[in-house]
Amino acid sequence: MSENDLIREEALKGPVQARVASLEASISRDVEAGVLAFVRQGNRYRHRLTLKPVGGPSRSAVDGSDTADSWAHQIGATLVTLADRSDIDRADLFLAAPVEVAVLVGSWTNAVGEVLLMDWGKTGPFSRMWSLP
Repeated sequence: MSENDLIREEALKGPVQARVASLEASISRDVEAGVLAFVRQGNRYRHRLTLKPVGGPSRSAVDGSDTADSWAHQIGATLVTLADRSDIDRADLFLAAPVEVAVLVGSWTNAVGEVLLMDWGKTGPFSRMWSLP
């Protein structure tokens, strides 16, 4: 594993009738507590995946354009993999990352299918911000 690889963790599968996956990309800060609060509100996921840097989330985690592009590509590839699953209709993306990474994620997820970007705002909780396509 190189420093440009994101650590991938997968939670246990949720209910079969929940045809939605969550992708929690914790680059600049950890989103787990906010996602758990969102789930406690009744939002269920068939699959929950987490991606984070080897050194953990940090505001200074992205140290250059190569890192930003690599991480955005990994996030995009994970969304493509989720979109290809027959048991998933949509993915909710919980993204805590610098704007450079967010913009690159958009370019790597072109035509991936339905993705809802979740917004923390200034103080939470997560809410649906916008969707692709």
